[in-house]
Amino acid sequence: MPKIIIILWLLSFSLMNHSSALNKFVWRQTDKAVVKKFLVQHCYDCHDTDIQKGELDLESMNFDMSSRDMLYKWSRVHEMIEHGDMPPKKKNRPAAQEKENVLKALARTLQVAYKQVETLME
Repeated sequence: MPKIIIILWLLSFSLMNHSSALNKFVWRQTDKAVVKKFLVQHCYDCHDTDIQKGELDLESMNFDMSSRDMLYKWSRVHEMIEHGDMPPKKKNRPAAQEKENVLKALARTLQVAYKQVETLME
């Protein structure tokens, strides 16, 4: 598991007492658009509101980091894409550049959320 994912997961528990401060968290519009497009093209077939494989509904998952649950879920999405676990090999796989773009967009967003949590911890 990448270091940032472990750190984010551990620090996300601190959000229980500080989640109101993260309610103002806003994704960069370009990053949100990249992630949304990727999810529509590669994930919603199995992880939408109707199907929810693995009990994961990415379609209705909100785009904020105001709770430890959302921070953890987005960290897991990044991890699954990064390791090539998702989309599964039997499905249409994203081009290398597309995968790189979505990983960068998610990483930037998670790093900003991490920094906000870190600031709250001081």
